[in-house]
Amino acid sequence: MDTSYVVDSTNMNTKIPSDAAETIEMVEDVEEIFIGNPEKFRELIEDAKKPLYKGCPNFTKLSTLIHLLKLKIVHTRRKSIQGNGFRVY
Repeated sequence: MDTSYVVDSTNMNTKIPSDAAETIEMVEDVEEIFIGNPEKFRELIEDAKKPLYKGCPNFTKLSTLIHLLKLKIVHTRRKSIQGNGFRVY
């Protein structure tokens, strides 16, 4: 997560995260997906609350899917970098 800030020019005491525009864009994208399908949104919220399986309170279906997607992204980037002649250690 980006922890750097920019200063609001109208109020010099207000700190705005430098990734605020990206966060707003992400929220708008999610809104477009779920605005016409509230049941899908409810399902996603329920998946975030339910344990992945009985006796596993630390992981949910949603957290597991997010972790797997993160692994896929990292692997894809690494493969792309290696394909361009760079070595990844």
